[in-house]
Amino acid sequence: MSPITRRFAVDADPEKAWQAIADIAAPNRLIDFLGVAYSILSSPFDLEHHHASMQITNDDTGTQFVWITDFAPDNAIDALTPAIDAGVASITRALSAEAV
Repeated sequence: MSPITRRFAVDADPEKAWQAIADIAAPNRLIDFLGVAYSILSSPFDLEHHHASMQITNDDTGTQFVWITDFAPDNAIDALTPAIDAGVASITRALSAEAV
């Protein structure tokens, strides 16, 4: 299995950032405060395994968003990386808009 990890700053209060992604927390997903874990059961990437988590943290550098995606087969990395990076850009834009 291969992981893709993205940690990036967001221009939002941690609680507001969590509210913006909380709709991801649907039934059959594991949820805790300021974090969510999920699995994709069917996708166009022909994955044998997928598990991801998103967490929002706050430290002296500000609010951080951490997204870890674990998947198999390893060769899916070429397809998944651009999709995850596009998701990072979308999340960053959305949370920056929330802060305005």
